[in-house]
Amino acid sequence: MNHGLTLATFAVLVALTLGVIVWAGRRTRTAGDFWPPGAASRPRRTASRWPGTSCRPARSSAPSA
Repeated sequence: MNHGLTLATFAVLVALTLGVIVWAGRRTRTAGDFWPPGAASRPRRTASRWPGTSCRPARSSAPSA
């Protein structure tokens, strides 16, 4: 096994990830930069966008008194 190649690959991936983070951080100035145009003007229900999830609270399986 070549540990040098493994460490070099890991270092390149970490450097690439940090480079993307710095690049994206310099391009954004406000929280509005993270949202698509018009997203703030309509209500959002993010939980309904995931399959199998619901916005309603989970039912308790404990018997009621």
